[in-house]
Amino acid sequence: MGIAIRYLYCLLVIHIFSLVLIAQEPAIKESALTFCSQNLFNFSSKDSKISQSSQGLDLSSRFESQLCDLVALQEVIGNDKKSATQTMEKLLRFINKNGRKYQYIISNGSDPRITLGYLYDSNKFEFVDSEELSGEMPKLNLVSRGRRYIRNPLMIKLRSNLYSKGSFYVLNFHFKSKFDGWKDHTKTNFELSRMQMAEGIRQFFSEKLKKSDASDIFIMMGDRNTDQYAVSSKLLSGELLMSDFIDKNGCRIANNLSADCKVYPKNLKIFHPL
Repeated sequence: MGIAIRYLYCLLVIHIFSLVLIAQEPAIKESALTFCSQNLFNFSSKDSKISQSSQGLDLSSRFESQLCDLVALQEVIGNDKKSATQTMEKLLRFINKNGRKYQYIISNGSDPRITLGYLYDSNKFEFVDSEELSGEMPKLNLVSRGRRYIRNPLMIKLRSNLYSKGSFYVLNFHFKSKFDGWKDHTKTNFELSRMQMAEGIRQFFSEKLKKSDASDIFIMMGDRNTDQYAVSSKLLSGELLMSDFIDKNGCRIANNLSADCKVYPKNLKIFHPL
């Protein structure tokens, strides 16, 4: 049975840059699974200026109108797994209706306030496994400052009764924003931090792809907090590599955060934006 993959660029209260990258695109026939990405933006937070009921109903309407079978979530409020679980339980009260039976997965995370998670329709998906990226991210060079992953990127493995040929590997990420960018000593609005996370994610996901079956499907979704032309976006797809910025005669980060290369590298793009 064929399967069509659709996706949703979500906006909630503020403009959120979301990204869906796919490594292998299946044939489109009669059945469909819809993969969505949503920044929850203070849902259930005491700091939110919008009522929990209003946000919950809005999210429910979004997911229902877009027929979301899986939603990669960013900014799940919680300073530990217990409080993040409470946030997800509150969300389920709004969205589990009309035959939908969403279940959730949340990361252990490393951010003191928010984490990442997923919703998936258990009528269509079976959860198999999950894995988080943690520890130190790749460095630009040996003397660069070591940075650790924040909001640990979360990969899950799923199987679906609508796609019997293989498994789905879905990776959810949330890059550092440009907020307080004046504090960044690199003068790049934290683009170097986003670059390091992008490089680490692509390396990690590429290794999983190499070891997978040809029928497995790899999807990357999240909030990159920058546009499609930024260096970090190019590193995420594989169009650029961190090593392209190490050579003094290679690339540098331009003022608009795009890549300024004397000779643009001809790398093999692994993950393709939809």
